Amino acid sequence: MPLLLLLLGQPCGALHPTLPRAHRPRASPARPASSWAVASPPLALGPRMSAGSVGTSLALPLLRDPACALVLALLAKVWVALWGGLAKSGTLPSTLTRKLIHTGTGPLFVMGWPFFSDAPSAVLAACSVPLINLARLWLAGKGGVLTADGDQLVSSLSRTGEAKEVARGPFFYTLVLLAATALSFRALPGVVAVCQMAVGDGVADIVGRRLGKTKWGFVENKTVEGSVAFVLGAWGASLGMLGGCHYLGYTSFTVQTAALPMLLISLACSCVELFSAPLQAKIGALADDNLTVPLVGAVLTVLLLRG
Repeated sequence: MPLLLLLLGQPCGALHPTLPRAHRPRASPARPASSWAVASPPLALGPRMSAGSVGTSLALPLLRDPACALVLALLAKVWVALWGGLAKSGTLPSTLTRKLIHTGTGPLFVMGWPFFSDAPSAVLAACSVPLINLARLWLAGKGGVLTADGDQLVSSLSRTGEAKEVARGPFFYTLVLLAATALSFRALPGVVAVCQMAVGDGVADIVGRRLGKTKWGFVENKTVEGSVAFVLGAWGASLGMLGGCHYLGYTSFTVQTAALPMLLISLACSCVELFSAPLQAKIGALADDNLTVPLVGAVLTVLLLRG
């Protein structure tokens, strides 16, 4: 986690028509912007703030950003409750609903980033969403007498039904969402890290359990089909998010220019996920794939997708 935290006009002639060419002021060369995080404020969805009223321009982010955070926090709660309810009713197996929650929660949260304002304080409002959920998971993981909210989290997110389990994998997952928001808000490293962790690992488990027939001989309970699903799922999700980031002006990379580097990132992250269980058995929770996969994804994005 320390490494993860370290990471995540007019032409001159038109302006001066009466000056001889030799005496026209030279335009200073434009400073190149980073390819994965633009230098100017990124495009936010919704109406722009008017420069005519200082009071209004200050008040809009103060209203808009907390409202966005509240909506995202409520959507996260509804998302978990939806799949948890389907599992509890027996409509879908809990092994599937748990991974659907895993696959969708992170990307859906990242897709909410553009709705915040361009104010510097917007990132703080966005960070409040994973912070709230970290507190919920921590309280649920302490065990004892669970509230209705804690009981829902445990039944929806844990493999075994034990309360302490949500304070490990799901807690790490949400911690990564916080780090990605705080250190890489609307930038590719954080976006890719979340997609690799959420979509890659999620679809690998879903496909591996249902379609996996070819076992890796050197890793227990891992299949070739699951690993292929990881690569394709993470690659597709990351490229889809990158396309959205390019459209909104957050990066100069396009889907075409980033396709090969993103494939390499997804391949590397799939290898990390493949060996996460043996590593975790040796060095403990720090090797949890909810930490190692996004870490590798963020580092490789900085190295391979920075122009």
